[in-house]
Amino acid sequence: MAEPPAKRRQTNLTFEQKNEIILYKDKAMQSDISVHFSNIWNIKIGRSTVSDILNKRAQRALGRSPEEKVKGQGEANYIIITKYW
Repeated sequence: MAEPPAKRRQTNLTFEQKNEIILYKDKAMQSDISVHFSNIWNIKIGRSTVSDILNKRAQRALGRSPEEKVKGQGEANYIIITKYW
């Protein structure tokens, strides 16, 4: 019987650390950014964490709240049709 996958560990970064990642983003790919800052800060930062930080920054730049759902991000992609007769 296969073991269930291990849970991901939560990475807590300070506001200053997140800003450093945002400022560094033009210099490398997300996987390279995660390795770079993992080595500097001696904590495990996954590529998905870097992606989340950069996506939330992009949403703020567009004037959206990061908690707002954007079409295609976890929402159902179907239309509910209601008929009144």
